[in-house]
Amino acid sequence: FLHNAGLVFYRPGFLGARIVLDQQWALDAIYAVFQRDLCYRQLKGRGGRFDREVLAALVWGDKTEDEQRLLLAMMTSCGICFGVRRWDDAEDPEYIALDLLPERSAIARELATRWNDAAPTVRLHIDLPILYPALTRALVARIGNEAKLTGLYWRGRLCAFEIITRSC
Repeated sequence: FLHNAGLVFYRPGFLGARIVLDQQWALDAIYAVFQRDLCYRQLKGRGGRFDREVLAALVWGDKTEDEQRLLLAMMTSCGICFGVRRWDDAEDPEYIALDLLPERSAIARELATRWNDAAPTVRLHIDLPILYPALTRALVARIGNEAKLTGLYWRGRLCAFEIITRSC
């Protein structure tokens, strides 16, 4: 009840069943990642990719490693970002922040190598009067959690290989 009311942060099985009482601390730290005068431009220039150490250097230097990992766990659980890779010698994965992804024009050449316009396609078209941006982010994050680095991501969209149909 208190979580749904926005008074605390709690998800069963998440964070070792801990409750975050001071959400403002976490929200301030998470929103700092998207502030243009702090690290927004650097992360945008990296295609929205980062790891804990990058955020520690750019904006979370005053937080402990455990606090930084907690913040990243909150970001992934809320669909703000998703993990795509663990470096061989690193404890922490690389993440992609959905709101920092490049525009389609920036990845058009790479997309053209994956997508064959001449191939037969099957399309599913759903008319929604309003496509809520959070729904789009949630779908991209959920698929990104599965596709990892095999996917190609841009603002609000993705292209990923689907194993059952063997198609993109």
